Amino acid sequence: MPAPGEHKTVQARILKYAHEIRWTCVPRAEAEARRGFDPDGATLEDRARTASLYFGDLLHERVLAFNPKYKEAEGALVGELQRFNADIALNLEAKVKGFCAAPWVLRLLKDFIRFAFHSSF
Repeated sequence: MPAPGEHKTVQARILKYAHEIRWTCVPRAEAEARRGFDPDGATLEDRARTASLYFGDLLHERVLAFNPKYKEAEGALVGELQRFNADIALNLEAKVKGFCAAPWVLRLLKDFIRFAFHSSF
């Protein structure tokens, strides 16, 4: 019997959880377009080289829904998040905590980051 692969042990569980909390899966082509993939890239790596990790329009919309007083332009938060170095030590969470003191913002961003990253590959 073959050993379970990444899809069964990780991705399927994430997708099941996302479905349970009523998130919608975005088709890969749409996700790549929304994240700014280069359609002329020869390989996936080439297409993703300058892409965002986030759906900037959706992140901005959700932040405004949670905090109507948020006044930054669309793309400002994505720009801040992209300046964080998510290295092998996985220090993104610590940096987000320093950037956003509100616990609900941290929970929102952690879920958003995890889902956006995992659903696009």
